[in-house]
Amino acid sequence: MGNGFEVEKSALDTHAGKADKVAGRVDKASEAAAVSTLGGHAMYGALCSPLIVPVLAALFGDSDDMVKKSAELGRSMAGGLRSTRQNYDAVETAIEALTKSAR
Repeated sequence: MGNGFEVEKSALDTHAGKADKVAGRVDKASEAAAVSTLGGHAMYGALCSPLIVPVLAALFGDSDDMVKKSAELGRSMAGGLRSTRQNYDAVETAIEALTKSAR
């Protein structure tokens, strides 16, 4: 049997922060993409819009939803990492309490 392992809990916090930052950047990208489609027909003019708007819709379809889901995934990962750190803290506290009571 091994000697156990150690978890660098600060690394979990750091990685969670990085995941949050990436999710924030993905949110901004999603917002930028939404702004580019808000103009609709007026953005491309009366001549081009009947051609361009349907093509863009066909090409990009549900990509805005996919980008939003990616941001949600990043936030979920960050939350999971923070939850993991809390679980490690709780286990260490429980082990310390059991060790003290066994003495």
